[in-house]
Amino acid sequence: MLIRNLIVVVSLLACSSASVGGPAPTELSVGGSYPTVVSLVVDSCGGSIVQSMPTDVVHTIGAASLSLTHAGSRYDGTVSRNGSFQTTPSPLSANGFSYMVSVAGRFTTTGFDATATVDRTTPSTGVRCRYVAHWIGTKSSGTNVIPSP
Repeated sequence: MLIRNLIVVVSLLACSSASVGGPAPTELSVGGSYPTVVSLVVDSCGGSIVQSMPTDVVHTIGAASLSLTHAGSRYDGTVSRNGSFQTTPSPLSANGFSYMVSVAGRFTTTGFDATATVDRTTPSTGVRCRYVAHWIGTKSSGTNVIPSP
């Protein structure tokens, strides 16, 4: 009887481990796919077009670095344990313009809220302008782990 009770207790303890079925709640985890709704907030360029597209986030559990890929462009950056993140400004070129794009926001357990800032330059004239887009991403499957502060 004592051995059977001991086996039951050991089995219950093994099943209640935080590492079973996913990362421990103390390790940041935000990787995954996020359908992302994008809306234009500021447009000093005039006629800028933004599109809702999926955003894929590559993040190693517990790491302080991440990368976001949105509309075929990759943005590398850092993420804090509280879920706030920021990408390094990334240069892009398209349709005769040069762009510098940065994204900053915060992950929650179900997705993220971010602002993408785009500085556009017309190389032939040097004319500069800026547009800003609001991104709301909802995680496709599972939930993010945001450790307690």
